[in-house]
Amino acid sequence: MKRYKLNIRNLACFCLAYFCLTLVAIPQENKKNMLMLIDDFETNTEKWIDESAVEHKPTFELSDNAKVGKKSMKIVFPANTRGGTSIANYLKDWHKDGTVISFWGKAEKESKIQIKVNELVGVHNQFEGFSAEVIIKPQWTLINVPLSKFTYLWGHGGGNKKTDPERIRLIAFEQSDVKVAITVWLDDVAVNKSSE
Repeated sequence: MKRYKLNIRNLACFCLAYFCLTLVAIPQENKKNMLMLIDDFETNTEKWIDESAVEHKPTFELSDNAKVGKKSMKIVFPANTRGGTSIANYLKDWHKDGTVISFWGKAEKESKIQIKVNELVGVHNQFEGFSAEVIIKPQWTLINVPLSKFTYLWGHGGGNKKTDPERIRLIAFEQSDVKVAITVWLDDVAVNKSSE
C-alpha cells in the first residue's frame, strides 16, 4: 500500500512538472532569437496610435483571441475609397543586431497587410520609410520579415536605400488595399536576430 501511494505521488509530481514546463515552453516559440519585444499586448495597446488618413478609421483593442499569453491586439480595418491606414508604434530604440521583425498573425479571412518602418533618427534629410507586404492567414501563424525584404518608400536622402536597423524608430501595420475591409489579430511583435 505504501508503494502504491508513492507511485501516485510521483505521478502527480511528474504531471505538475510537465504542465509547468509546457506553460513555460509555449511563449518560447517566438523567443529563441528575440532581441527586443515591441509588444505582447498583455496589458494594453497604449503604445499604438492611429495615424490613418481615411474617412472610416480603423479600430484596435485588446482581444482574448491570443496565441501567446492571454491577450492579443485586434485591428479592424474598414473599407475606404481612398487614403491610407496606419496603426503605428513610435519606438525609443531598436536593437543594433535586429534584422527581422516577427509576430504571430491571424485574420478573419486571408488578408494582405503592409508592415512599415521609418528611420527617424538624425537630421531631417535622412528620414526614410520602408514597407513589406505579408499575408495573414485565418489560423495563427508565426511571421518573420527580414529587414532586407523591406522596399524603399520615401525619404529626403535619396532612393534605393536599405534599412539601417539602428535608425528605425517607428513600426506600423496597414491595409495593403484600403478598399478591402479586413480584421486581423497580432501577438508578440518582436525584433529578432534571425528568422530561424
